[in-house]
Formats: sequence, structure tokens, C-alpha cells
Amino acid sequence: CDVPQALERPSSAGASEGEVGALTWAGAHGAMHALMHVFKLFVCIDSGDIGVACVSEHGPPPMDRLRLLILDAQPGGLGLCEEAFEQAFALVREARKLVEECPCKDGCPGCVIDTGCIKYNQCVSKMGSLAWLKSLEGPTSDQTLEDEEEEMMESAGAEAAARSAAAGLEGIRRRI
Repeated sequence: CDVPQALERPSSAGASEGEVGALTWAGAHGAMHALMHVFKLFVCIDSGDIGVACVSEHGPPPMDRLRLLILDAQPGGLGLCEEAFEQAFALVREARKLVEECPCKDGCPGCVIDTGCIKYNQCVSKMGSLAWLKSLEGPTSDQTLEDEEEEMMESAGAEAAARSAAAGLEGIRRRI
């Protein structure tokens, strides 16, 4: 799909020169679909509970500037996006992994294609989706995240052991 150059995200927003062309509506569209695919890993939803601002090659873009928009699709909302926002970084990481690890070349229903897309998946780019998700994720690697999670678990374990020891000492004091 031909996207007007004015709709491209500038390279100063964190993208390398090679990614600039991919950071268009087509990339945003696919990234939103990927985020929808992994949303249900974080929040209990039905397929019609959330929606995205999709774009087609015919007609104006759905917003005044490039951004990813996932919304509660039910009138008045159900608070699903608010619930997911608390886990936004993990949501983006899982969406990036989904797209990156998918063996297809140009996008499929397993990564950036949504069978319920109101714009019939026109103007979707797998490469652009990956560029969007990587730029949102930032420089943090999976290994760094795993290390941080391990440190948190070790810290939680040490705290639990300290509480257990304190409770044991308190029990001994009561008996004396």
C-alpha cells in the first residue's frame, strides 16, 4: 500500500535509517494486530472486547498522527485496556516475539493479520510491525528482562526467608 511520506514516523523518534520507511501506518496497523493477538495472554477477553484503529489504502488515516491505539470495543468500556496497561512492557515484548519468531515472510493470521480486521488487512506490514514493536520496547533485551525477573525472585525469596526466620524467633521468644 502506498502511504504518504507525511505519515512516516521521523527517524529522530528512535528508529534507525533502515527502519524509518517501515514505521508507517502499515507497520502500526500490523503492530496493533500483533498486540491484539497477545492481549489475551494478559487479560481475560473475548475476541470482540477490544479493537484497534485500522487503516486502509483508500481513505484518510484513522488519527491525526502515527500511534498505536488499542481500545475497549464495548460501549462505555470494560476496563480491559486499563488492566493491560499495567503490563504494557510485557505486552509489547510478547507481541515483538510473536512477530519476530513467526516463520511467515510477509505476515499471516499467526502474527500481524487479524481475521476480524474492519479494513480487511489492507496496508499491513510485518517488517514495519516489527520495527514499531522494537522501537516501543527500547534497548532492553530479553536476557536483561530475564535477569531482572530472576533478581526479583531471589529478592522475594530472601524476604520470605527473613520473615520465616523472624516468625520462628518470635515463636521461640513466646515459649521462653
